[in-house]
Amino acid sequence: MQRYTAFPKQACFNALATLNGQQLTQPFLAQQDVAKGGVLVFMMGARPMRK
Repeated sequence: MQRYTAFPKQACFNALATLNGQQLTQPFLAQQDVAKGGVLVFMMGARPMRK
């Protein structure tokens, strides 16, 4: 299942990413997490998220 939502052109940075409702804190996904399936959500923004 793939769901897409249109974003304005200025929203070109990943502000937040979650996998199955859990916030991703690393800039990568483990293959075993992807193989399990689930929902990957990217929240886009005008600026990149910084710690």
